[in-house]
Amino acid sequence: MDGAPAACDAGATSRLKCRTNPASNRRCASRRVRSEIALLVEGDFTLPSGASVETLIPSEVRPPAPWWQVIAVGRNPRLTLIRLVVLVALTLWTFRYGLVPVRVSGISMVPAFRDGERRWISPALTRVQGLQRGDVVAIQTSGRHTLYLKRILGLPGERVRIERGVVRINGEPLSEPYLAPGPAAWTWPTNGTDRVIGPSEFFVVGDNRSMAQDAHYFGLADRNRILGKVVR
Repeated sequence: MDGAPAACDAGATSRLKCRTNPASNRRCASRRVRSEIALLVEGDFTLPSGASVETLIPSEVRPPAPWWQVIAVGRNPRLTLIRLVVLVALTLWTFRYGLVPVRVSGISMVPAFRDGERRWISPALTRVQGLQRGDVVAIQTSGRHTLYLKRILGLPGERVRIERGVVRINGEPLSEPYLAPGPAAWTWPTNGTDRVIGPSEFFVVGDNRSMAQDAHYFGLADRNRILGKVVR
């Protein structure tokens, strides 16, 4: 007889705590809903395929997620996973097609680009805008680890030659205000005749023509070897 009132008092105290303590309201409601669902499951009620007691509890009465889960994966792990996958995909796309970092090595593009500078190549922008005369591009020689930065001077279908340091396109001298001052007695081709640029080729040369001609990489570059143009 003495034990019954004590049990009733404990239950009343628990219910009073649920009513008076806002922090425990959701826990109390969640326990109540679990009990009601459990009774249904024990009776004739059948859970839908793939459902569980937890999934049937309304979100507004579910207990809050543990603090460690909120820090690790947020309040909604599925949404966090989707965001993570999207972020990784965007990062991989950006550094493969959007912006590719490169470091200038050498003096063939002085004064526009100096040795040791860091620049960005944009393959995506190149696909959208195309290649034009005057663009500085990165040319692949053996994969992405070795690239040459050169300026496009001749376009597909044009006739080009270098005569005593002057680049001629279809017989007309090309204005190049970006060149460094200095001697540039280059001749190309060596027989002095025009070279016709192929339908998928570009004529590329570095800006530093004060270098010895045989120490400078230049000439015709196939479009497939051009990674993209330099963006500043």
